[in-house]
Formats: sequence, C-alpha cells, structure tokens
Amino acid sequence: MDWAYFHQLSANLEQRLGHFSAAVQAAERAVALARETGLPSLQLPHFLARLGHGRAAAGDREGGMRALDEAIVLAGEADRQSLKQQRELLQIGFDVAAGETARAARRLAEALADYRSRGQLVFLRNRPDLRRGWRISR
Repeated sequence: MDWAYFHQLSANLEQRLGHFSAAVQAAERAVALARETGLPSLQLPHFLARLGHGRAAAGDREGGMRALDEAIVLAGEADRQSLKQQRELLQIGFDVAAGETARAARRLAEALADYRSRGQLVFLRNRPDLRRGWRISR
C-alpha cells in the first residue's frame, strides 16, 4: 500500500510541476497498485479522483470524467459530495476552454455558493497546476 501512496503523491507533484503525462502515469500506477493490494475501499475513490484530475490537466477530458465518475460511484456517502463538486469544477474548466464563459460563470457561481454554504475553504486542491503563481492574501 505504501507504494500506491507514493505514486499518488508523485502524481500530485508531477502535476504541480506541469509534467502532465508523468502525472497521469504515476496516478495510473497508484490506482493499479491500490486495486492490486486491496487498499481500503475508502481510499480508492481519492486515487481515482487524482487520476481524473491528472488526465484532465493532460487534455484527456473523457478519461478525466470517467475516472471521476468511477470515484463517485465507489465513494462512501461522506466523500461523494466532495467528488461531485470536483467533477463539477472540471466541467466548468472544460466550459471555459470551449468558450462557454456565460455557462461557466453561472455554474461557477453555483459551485462557489455550495462551497460557502458548507463552510468549505479548500478550493481546487486537486489541480495544483492551476494554482501556479497564485498568491492568496488575507
């Protein structure tokens, strides 16, 4: 299981560095090892989400959505809402890339309102590549 976690963390780092194909490879390896070693079922959806975000960052829209869809199906009740939110944020990103800015803005406003209503402060945690250069001030 430690190797699965190692590859999971490697995938996050590679994505943060902008090495998208390496991020996908590490995430795929993490998922394969998680399945092979019988990683606790509560963890597999998170590994699939990392894979989904990696694929999306690498330009594989369908592969990214498939991985997140599987994560949502396998997730327990406690994680399902968070994974649905992550999927929605991916879709918003695809809308922006397709020039559907009005639709993206409407969906983003709804997503942010949902985050606020739940008291959630962490945003785009699974897309470290998008945060490059961001500065957060209080």
